[in-house]
Amino acid sequence: MSWPYKKKNRSLSSQLIIFIKISLYKQASAIPWIFLVGITCLPFIHVSWQIDPVLMPRLAWLNFCLLLIWAIGTWNNHFTFNFWKKPLGIALGAYVLTTGVSLIGAIHPAEGLTEVIRCLSLAQVVWLAYEVLTKEENRLIWLFRAVSAMALAMVVSGLMDYLDIFSQLAGRKSLYQIEGTLANKNLLASALFLCLPCLGGLWVLGKKVEKIAAIIVGSGAIFLIIVTQTRAVWLALLISAFVVGGYMMWRLLRHQPWRGDKRFGLKAVAALIVIILLGIATNELYIKQLGDQNAFFARITSLFEYQSVKNEHTETIRERLTIWHRTAHMIHENNLLTGVGAGHWRLYFPAQGLEGLRADQGEVNFQRPHNDYLWVLSETGILGLMAYLAVLFLGLREAFFLIRELDKKKKQLGLLILAGLLGFMIISFFDFPKERPLHLVLLAVLIAIPTAIRLSPSPTSPAPSKRFLPLTFFLLTLLSLWVLAIRMHAESLTIKGLIARSNGAHQATIDQLESAKTPLYQLDPMATPLAWYQGEAAYLDRQVTLAENFFIEALAVHPWHIHALNNLGACQFVQGRIDSAKSLFQRALSISPHFAESNLNMVGVYSRINLDTALTYFLNCPPSHPTERYHLALQKMMGNLILQLERQVDEPEMRRMLLEIRAKPDWLAKIHGDITEFGEPPYVRILKDALYQLEMTDRVYDLAKADSIREKYGLGGK
Repeated sequence: MSWPYKKKNRSLSSQLIIFIKISLYKQASAIPWIFLVGITCLPFIHVSWQIDPVLMPRLAWLNFCLLLIWAIGTWNNHFTFNFWKKPLGIALGAYVLTTGVSLIGAIHPAEGLTEVIRCLSLAQVVWLAYEVLTKEENRLIWLFRAVSAMALAMVVSGLMDYLDIFSQLAGRKSLYQIEGTLANKNLLASALFLCLPCLGGLWVLGKKVEKIAAIIVGSGAIFLIIVTQTRAVWLALLISAFVVGGYMMWRLLRHQPWRGDKRFGLKAVAALIVIILLGIATNELYIKQLGDQNAFFARITSLFEYQSVKNEHTETIRERLTIWHRTAHMIHENNLLTGVGAGHWRLYFPAQGLEGLRADQGEVNFQRPHNDYLWVLSETGILGLMAYLAVLFLGLREAFFLIRELDKKKKQLGLLILAGLLGFMIISFFDFPKERPLHLVLLAVLIAIPTAIRLSPSPTSPAPSKRFLPLTFFLLTLLSLWVLAIRMHAESLTIKGLIARSNGAHQATIDQLESAKTPLYQLDPMATPLAWYQGEAAYLDRQVTLAENFFIEALAVHPWHIHALNNLGACQFVQGRIDSAKSLFQRALSISPHFAESNLNMVGVYSRINLDTALTYFLNCPPSHPTERYHLALQKMMGNLILQLERQVDEPEMRRMLLEIRAKPDWLAKIHGDITEFGEPPYVRILKDALYQLEMTDRVYDLAKADSIREKYGLGGK
């Protein structure tokens, strides 16, 4: 084929156009390089004008690379259809299909499109990696190099974060500053773990320099996994190492004498030296620097004493178990076949109740159950979970069969892939790796490698190419990029609206968020409807009717948003619709019984009708709630109760002390806290405090007098 562009000294833009045309017409070999460069660059994608600067941008970058690949592949008729006839291809297709079908009848289907795009991206990357690896044998080592480069970037970034906080390691929250390029220490640890099989692959297939580099980067990755104190990844690393090590020892003892591999002893000694050095470095550079507030071993012991010990290490375990239990209840209450809809767990979860969780005041909105299997089951139903598990188990199956190959290097690669996939499945039980594009790419690579090695088509009888398939994926990826672009632009406008909100510019907040709202973007990444922010701004600007309309709109998007329920009730209360307002406050309290704002609103409703009922609602508030409304209600409710007690008490000193307590807001707040902690009736706690002050501090009453008062008012022991 002749090529008409032969002139030299063309401009840079002309050369770029020529390069693109050449790529489309002749250079199908550009596909693997676009793929490898695309995944290598993933850790570097960071967009500051997004609320989550890495999640959506990395998914968009991945789809942009896929779009280029499908364009070239469609033009050159480069891809084969045989992968989609295999069980793995069928399972991936079923996973994408069930995720999409789950959106039929969902509250807000647009919120699930991102999840569908994620599933579609996973399927595409697995297929693409399979196609890339089956075309040429030496592309496997390049794939290992690309993932190792990705791991190097994360290790260097993570170690830099660690050095920045080295002098602050004793602080309680210092480790959360180790983010690497993942924006979260737990995600950094899990991503590094998933890179370890490819680092091992580089060690198996690479040159001497690459083997040394793989050992260095792998050691840095394991060091950061230990440092970040991510227990799920520790467990994955432990079990994977046990499975791989156990299998190797079994094979060695059963099939080979110890002298069967002349280099085995040297390898074992080298591995032992690396482990010892890593252990010494970890002890000197990390464990010795930790204080009691950030104890390394407390993370381990908390796994066994979370029911009896209360600290920051055990609280996360209890909270996660509570979320799992309520997610299981949500699955039971809704359609088990299709789930609540992809991306809708965060909308339905509050309906199961927020009592006892960090989200009970509406300041935190849980986005996921920290268990990918429950997440998939709740959103896409039993069919979606079966398809997802089929993908994982088919990857394990191919890795297991690879281990049984006669070729020694294939066995080693099979063991590494098996360890990586087992680890991913363990991490998925405690975390959310399926949400993150980088984790999905690493999972796709681990699944595709054994499949490509074992099931690659014979060079003498290549499978027929199908142009329509990459064309279909090209159109789907183009649509995905369009959706992601709209959502990313809307999120950038949302940030501007939130900045205006923090500056108190109410009208600017309303206008900016109105421009951010589209049919594809109605909630921010924290699952708060944009209309709620607008309603809040309108209410503060004394536009009550407008605010009411915004809150109604917010509830149409998120029916169990407790702030929207409470604020809509407040609008109706201001307009004199008391019964309707009470109903909305009660709906919010049915979700979160200790939600302070709705309890305080109910105090306002009943304070002129029934003081006992008003007091009950006040005592449901969390003690020492940091708002002016709480402190006003504290003095009013507790003050009225103390006045009632003062009239019923005969002893002059007790009456004097009760009035003294009534005049001290800090003391009243302490009493509220004691009532909540010990579960005592309010009058008992107040009288106990007054009596303790008179007996033990002021020494006004002797023991006999104090005991007689306790007996008289039924206060029990001290």
